[in-house]
Amino acid sequence: MPLTTVTTQASIVTPEFIMRARIAARGVSVFSPGAPGRLLQGLLDVVDLRGKGTRVASWPIEDYHTAYNVADGVDHTTSQSYDPTDNVATASEIIAIETISKIAMKTADERSIARATRMLGIAIGEKIDTDVLALNTSLDTDVGSTGAAATFALLSNGPQTLGAARYPGPYNCVLHDIQWYDLVNQGTTTLALASGILADQFATTYQVRDGQQVGGMNRMIVTPRVPSANSSADRSGAIFSSFPAYGLAELWWGEIEQEKDASLRGTEIVITSCYGLVEIDGAAAVAFETDY
Repeated sequence: MPLTTVTTQASIVTPEFIMRARIAARGVSVFSPGAPGRLLQGLLDVVDLRGKGTRVASWPIEDYHTAYNVADGVDHTTSQSYDPTDNVATASEIIAIETISKIAMKTADERSIARATRMLGIAIGEKIDTDVLALNTSLDTDVGSTGAAATFALLSNGPQTLGAARYPGPYNCVLHDIQWYDLVNQGTTTLALASGILADQFATTYQVRDGQQVGGMNRMIVTPRVPSANSSADRSGAIFSSFPAYGLAELWWGEIEQEKDASLRGTEIVITSCYGLVEIDGAAAVAFETDY
């Protein structure tokens, strides 16, 4: 019987580095698990697909119906049909890879892996933010003004527009840093509170708490990942009603593995996430597109 030699490679991706990557992902993403982008009502409806045997999630489209006054014993002439339709999101893998050379592993093992896992976590966090907020530019209505600075007059049009379309509050919004800067520096008496107490809160929590409304919004998130529109001339924030406008189907978040890359004499650290996004109802939120 021939002798058999088995070679095993100890994993360099320990729980310490996995946790470092996940902390980094949560630290940079407002839409990571437990972050305000998932907690605020109306921004994002999340479906966890783990254990459900599918990569597909669906959200029903629910149209409003109208009730009528009728005389006693009289049939109304108008009937309404029920047409069950769904918006569907299919989860797919998102991946980021970092290669650590054999020399780096031998000379600065812990430091190199710590840096790599942290940067991979940041990449995943930025990716989901970018994908979610890219949907802002496809909403049905824009209450901003292309080429103009953000103002409270424009911002307050959001809740008014949603209310007129029968989408109730509480209303929340996501703004780009420059849009918030324009609001705080508008220079009118309506900003007396925003430029003081609320500005301090934004610097530490990135949201306005319930009961401290600004421009008709109960809560606000400020992030530089708000997408550009019109060839980068504008930034498209969004104002959300209590009805979810976006759906996120998530299978897993931030799984980390290592793979041997013999040709590069290195080890690849790979982080993957698996999710899908869909616009549930483009009328349940309005875009806030203003000059960058």
